[in-house]
Amino acid sequence: MKLKYILLVTLFVGIVSSAQMAGSADWVIDADSHNIYSGNGPMSIGGTESNPQKIPTPPQSGISSTTAETYWNGGLSHWANDCVNQGYIVETLPYNGQITYGLTSNAQDLSRYAAYVVDEPNIKYTTD
Repeated sequence: MKLKYILLVTLFVGIVSSAQMAGSADWVIDADSHNIYSGNGPMSIGGTESNPQKIPTPPQSGISSTTAETYWNGGLSHWANDCVNQGYIVETLPYNGQITYGLTSNAQDLSRYAAYVVDEPNIKYTTD
């Protein structure tokens, strides 16, 4: 049976270095670091915004129907807990990740996922 993966693109959409943000909210599954600068240009290290890692920690294997929404550190952690309880594996596209389809060299290519979620983008997608 093929695993069901969900890729969440929250603060970072489009080709993620294009300063795509979801407002000032912390709409991420889990962020262990808060060191992103978004400004008006490409995102980079050197600020105080959430920097969600690809795989949330602690591990998804520790989630059950009674897991607290504070298990992960993000505004969407409870939603992600629900997805895991439905049999999905959740991931986040890091700020320096790339949205592609059919590019097998990209470990997070969209062809590998059952669902692709973009949470509240406020800037149009771009190719730059």
